[in-house]
Amino acid sequence: MPSYRSDVVGSLLRPDYLKQARQQRQDQALDAAAFKRIEDRAVDEAVALQAGAGLEVITDGEMRRYAFYGHFIDSVAGYNKEGGWAIPFRDEQGHELVFKRPLVVAPLKRLRPMCTEEFVYLRARSDKPIKVTLINAQQAAAYYDAEKSKGAYASIDAYLADVVDILRAEVAELVRLGCDYIQIDAAVRRADRPGHPRGLPQARLRPRKATRPLHRARQCRDRRSSRRHIRYPPLPRQQPEQVLRQRRL
Repeated sequence: MPSYRSDVVGSLLRPDYLKQARQQRQDQALDAAAFKRIEDRAVDEAVALQAGAGLEVITDGEMRRYAFYGHFIDSVAGYNKEGGWAIPFRDEQGHELVFKRPLVVAPLKRLRPMCTEEFVYLRARSDKPIKVTLINAQQAAAYYDAEKSKGAYASIDAYLADVVDILRAEVAELVRLGCDYIQIDAAVRRADRPGHPRGLPQARLRPRKATRPLHRARQCRDRRSSRRHIRYPPLPRQQPEQVLRQRRL
């Protein structure tokens, strides 16, 4: 019988008191120290929930983020937080919620680490293996608009090169602190190397010279693009015994 590995995806539902506190903080009705105490409480509850469920790997539930990518936007200068195209959602009562994406409007500059506070605090609260979640470059590509962002970056390739550099620096800092489990969200680009099974996720933080495949993949997915589609080259035909041999490897 094969064994399968699974753990929590990373984010948990944020409690109402945390969402209310975040809004109060934005309205300057709550000071930073008080808000941090509320964040800590939410993280402690998330840790207790996961431990009580018997999970072997835990996260902080992403309680310190306003969205799963919030750690990136809050830690990097150069974005209009709500300047991008909107995504409609529905709340528990069925009411429509419009959630605007960030938009890059100036050259990126890393202001502070994204996830070190999450990791260090969580390490002090649990002796279980800890996972840190980190946005990937393909997700960040959604925050580039060919017209609105051209004042910051002439091309999406130049923009993604800076994104990758920032992410690589964050990974290096987490590793330095002792983090050995980093999840990249969300790796959806297909592997297109010859001989690879089509659709296999491929999540790598690529060096500066290798961002073009991410650009082309994002063109397919970006709703504001001209809806061009990627046509992957056909894979070589394989005999059944070749396929079985690959699956055994």
